[in-house]
Amino acid sequence: MVELRAGIKAIEARFDMLSNHFDRLSECLDLHSTRIDGVQRKISEVEDKIVDALKRLEWVEMILKTTAAK
Repeated sequence: MVELRAGIKAIEARFDMLSNHFDRLSECLDLHSTRIDGVQRKISEVEDKIVDALKRLEWVEMILKTTAAK
């Protein structure tokens, strides 16, 4: 009976250790997820700026063509 209790205690200790590892891994995943979200937002901002710049270039091109045609 004593051996059984010792075995159960060992299993509980191992479970607690694994649970702590899981919690730390979960925290790391949350941190990386937050960083990835930040990077994705920055990428979207850069994409928006590129689209705006292309639109301005098209506008300048139209003005230059109109001016050259005169």
